[in-house]
Amino acid sequence: MSQQHNGTEPQPPSGFEDVGELVAVLRAHHANKLHLCEELEAIADSLPDRLGPKECLAAARRVVATMHDAHEFEDLVLWPVLRAMRPDDVALEECLQRLYQEHVEDESYADELAAVLTDHAMCVGECNAEAMGYMLRGFFGGVRRHIAFEREHIAPILETSVKAGQ
Repeated sequence: MSQQHNGTEPQPPSGFEDVGELVAVLRAHHANKLHLCEELEAIADSLPDRLGPKECLAAARRVVATMHDAHEFEDLVLWPVLRAMRPDDVALEECLQRLYQEHVEDESYADELAAVLTDHAMCVGECNAEAMGYMLRGFFGGVRRHIAFEREHIAPILETSVKAGQ
């Protein structure tokens, strides 16, 4: 997880001077996270009796990596570019701070979810299908809302820049 914006003027990271490329990478991360949500929803729908350990272990490995990769891109690459594009935009900064807090929460939730999925696959501890289903649905519901927010508030800033030829 990156640190919060500290008030210094950020410089766009090298290698991502093309804002169109940033939009493409953001969309790819959204697609990966939505695919993960579909996978987790299928697991939740298969509870309690139609869930195999292989699916649980695969999802446990993917959930942490997928969330970390997306958040690292946003925190360390995308947000510095947005801040450089709009250095005095207080609303944008508030938005990015909100998203940062969601990243912290989502990564913690992903870690817990990975542990529950792994335990379920290994039949360790109590395998409460109802609680696991509730946890899965809470996680992928939050991820989908986060993506929707970014599509409505972050992507348009970038897309406007691409159209303007920046």
